[in-house]
Amino acid sequence: MMLSSTMPQELAAGKGYYAVGGCGGNIAWHTENDTLEVADRAIMLQDIRVYLALVVGIANAPLLPFDWRATTDEFGRTLAQYQQAVGAAYRFDASRDALLDLDSALESLYNSLATPAINPIVANDLIRRLARILVPINHTLLPRFSHDLASAMPALPGLALASRWASLPPEHHGFALTQLRRGENKLVGALRQARREVDLVILDSSSNTTGAHHGHTRSSP
Repeated sequence: MMLSSTMPQELAAGKGYYAVGGCGGNIAWHTENDTLEVADRAIMLQDIRVYLALVVGIANAPLLPFDWRATTDEFGRTLAQYQQAVGAAYRFDASRDALLDLDSALESLYNSLATPAINPIVANDLIRRLARILVPINHTLLPRFSHDLASAMPALPGLALASRWASLPPEHHGFALTQLRRGENKLVGALRQARREVDLVILDSSSNTTGAHHGHTRSSP
């Protein structure tokens, strides 16, 4: 969203601008020249309306509109790319198994969300907890309270070394395999944690539904 109103690349090239990550593409970004005069009032108002509409829509949605199956699908594609890059030197079987388990749990979750089986408040809390697990694993390398460098981060960065396997000197392969194992352990741990969070909510909702059904049965004539 920070690039929603960035000037076209052709215009930036015509002005001799290098790429920046904000200010509409103006190279005044993050400099002492980044003052209000650089901004276009009409574009700023347009962005404000777009951002406000998104925030209000999410804040007032009975159920948060985030489907984590799209994220796990992306994870699966990334794993396939890294597996192809590293070949038989390393197998990401543990990651794929953990991802399949999470996919199955998420499928049950979202099927349940289409019914009154899970309270929306409980569901929204779970969706937020999943965000805190799945977003960092795809966008950070350092621990939660540390700060990664402000540079481009590859998908599933803990495994990204696999994409450079072919260019590594053979004497570096042993070190690389150790790094891949550590990265995979971190990924598998996150996927299993996410699955446990989903399983607990589904189990709890099933218990509540069963209890409500039994209670209704007992009170029937």
